[in-house]
Amino acid sequence: MFARLSRLIAAPEPLPGFRQLMRSALGDYRENWRLLTGIILLVTVPVAIVASLVADPTADTVLSAYLTIANVIMNAALLWAVVAKNRKRATIKQAYYEGSSMLVRTILLGFVFFAIMLPLTLGLLIFNLGITEPSGLMTGAEKLMLGLLAIVLALPSLLLVSQAIFSIFIVSETKQGPIEALKSSRALVGGRLWQVMSRVLALAAVMLLIIALLSTALLGLSAIAGEAWPAIILQILLALAVLPPSTLYLHRLYRELK
Repeated sequence: MFARLSRLIAAPEPLPGFRQLMRSALGDYRENWRLLTGIILLVTVPVAIVASLVADPTADTVLSAYLTIANVIMNAALLWAVVAKNRKRATIKQAYYEGSSMLVRTILLGFVFFAIMLPLTLGLLIFNLGITEPSGLMTGAEKLMLGLLAIVLALPSLLLVSQAIFSIFIVSETKQGPIEALKSSRALVGGRLWQVMSRVLALAAVMLLIIALLSTALLGLSAIAGEAWPAIILQILLALAVLPPSTLYLHRLYRELK
């Protein structure tokens, strides 16, 4: 009993920092680049080409639905490949086949994360309103209040995401349903919530920087060239630069928590 109390009272062990986790994730990416890039390219290339041929893919509800389903299937295959114990011998075909078995649970988790992110989205909209409003319509104090309101709205989403993020690996490794996986993820994070959140935020900041740099470079090239191919390359590069590294990074953090 005393041993149990001492474990509860003791400070949680520190987790590896962002650099160490990302270095390990990039090492995993290099070791398994054929499998991971193959999973991404199989869907991203045709999706990018189709999207470039349509003026507004979101206006066509049927096409938009097909593109969304294709991306969900790709992410399920990527998740399976990341958590697979025999990853080095796995194939792209096997990843898509095995990943389809957890497709329903992945979609249900997606709905949960969508709900979790609503306060953060609202906070970002309010923050954007304070930045872009015409000069003179709002005082400095009013802008400050809007900024504080945005933070208050965003914080619950950040806390919940940090607690729930590892459910994506739990549903991939176990037979748990979405609700059970969310509970297991929360229990896994435990008293290291702030450590986890700081590492998740660091990952988000780096990925946003990569997206911004690639988007600026290739969209500028697209404007100069006047052709669609830079936009196609942009979508492919963004998928390769963001999806595998971020998933491997979170999986490394997940393994450290276990």
